[in-house]
Amino acid sequence: MNAIINKRIDNPKRTQETALLLDELNFKNARSTKNRISKHLQKLAKILYGDKTQNNKKEDISRVIEEFEGKLKIHDKNRGLHFYTTWFRARLNALNGEMSAALPIYEKALKEASYRGGENQKLIIQETLTIASYLCRYKNSPSQGNRTNSRSAIKRIKNQAIAIGLIPPPLAQNVVEDWELEQFLQNFHELFPKNALLKDHLPIKEPPRHYPILLRRPGESITPNLSKPNRTITIHYLDGQIRTMPQINYFVLYNDTKAVRDLLEHGALPDKLDKLGESCLLFAIERSKQSDQKEILELLLEYEHHKDTINAVTKIKKQNTLHLALELCDPSVVCRLLEMGGSPTTRADIENITVLYRWATLVTWALDPKRPLRAIESKDPITERLNNESIRRWARPYADPFGNSPFIDELKQTNPGFAEFATNWAISLITRNLSLPKLLEIGELLLKAGANPNEQEFPPGIPKAFNPGRTPLMLLAEGGNAEAFDLLVRHGGDPEKRDATGYDSHALAEYFGNLEVVNYLRRK
Repeated sequence: MNAIINKRIDNPKRTQETALLLDELNFKNARSTKNRISKHLQKLAKILYGDKTQNNKKEDISRVIEEFEGKLKIHDKNRGLHFYTTWFRARLNALNGEMSAALPIYEKALKEASYRGGENQKLIIQETLTIASYLCRYKNSPSQGNRTNSRSAIKRIKNQAIAIGLIPPPLAQNVVEDWELEQFLQNFHELFPKNALLKDHLPIKEPPRHYPILLRRPGESITPNLSKPNRTITIHYLDGQIRTMPQINYFVLYNDTKAVRDLLEHGALPDKLDKLGESCLLFAIERSKQSDQKEILELLLEYEHHKDTINAVTKIKKQNTLHLALELCDPSVVCRLLEMGGSPTTRADIENITVLYRWATLVTWALDPKRPLRAIESKDPITERLNNESIRRWARPYADPFGNSPFIDELKQTNPGFAEFATNWAISLITRNLSLPKLLEIGELLLKAGANPNEQEFPPGIPKAFNPGRTPLMLLAEGGNAEAFDLLVRHGGDPEKRDATGYDSHALAEYFGNLEVVNYLRRK
């Protein structure tokens, strides 16, 4: 290698060629090193990740790791694979129940694996997040050992995952949200199964596995307390989850019209939020959207709601009442929400978009019901990133920290018919109420309330190269019709405004073959 450098260092024109040669040599060296130590690597991987390790003792595996480390000192002079020994020592401690000892070693392994670990880096991050979340939850566990600030560790690890594009940047100010700690723990049993724990390991708490839906414990009966109408209640679920909420929210959630009416008549406040930022109004719109049962929603809309409640965005799923009301497609409901202080500039949904951009999306779906399915199947970077984040927030029991779901992936492979049915069903929940005339009426309401047709949208976590910053008007140029496009133009929409890639509405309409909008613009 030194000979190559000395031979070419005096020839600047060949600098790039030299760099490529060195890269090729480094790759060949790494591959050669891995071949020399592959037997030892496979032996350790089988011990630490195999099906049966209960009969192994920590000291026995430690000796195997030391032997492996000795081989690396001989064959891995560039230290490109030394992260394996650190990673294996971290896992060894975790399988022995020594979580506090494992965490700093895991963090060291992450540092060593940077730009070297490849796909392994993802697994190391996942194991490290899981261990740190375990320590955060079980602070008095025997596996805690010496106290460590595990929440700070989670923040550091998540920032690393964000930096390499595994997790999108947070929508909230906090890098780590409370719900994520529970989500990281959902994979504990898969990453550290019982049959992989070492002989004589320290006692390990078993994190509960959450069900995909909330099922109340049988025999638990909750009745409205009319003497304390604003009382907060606690609900226990079969999977061990516990939720607290204003009792009126509970009875709206479970569609008990009589209980809701009685509580309102006895002075219950209809605009209190629970810990997740959800309101009874949000629950009522969701139920009306899915089942056409509007009695409770109509009842709640007779009462005044604080604008902060209407504009609130839920902490996990990023839902908002005004955004959700668009899918109900009832102009009278949207009008009432706006009258009570609902803001069309509120950003919500996974994409962190305004109400008008969401409206424009629904217009394109009403015109072309197959559009959302094509977007899911297109595999473009924006859709894939947003889909992963949706899975991370909406399918938490089945998702890893990065928004991947082995369960859903396996379902697609083993039962593609059912997977297709489930996808179409989920889309139909959004599109079943859509009506173009009603959407146009709603668009008029939003624009009169101050919605901006020229506001650009940059969904978080999407690389700049794939994040052009489209406006509601541009979205309609792509997939809307002349009537909806004209509505936005009449309220200040600028067809000549360009996105980050330099395209204006006319260019987008031509590119996507939207002749109706192309002809509209030519007539202008």
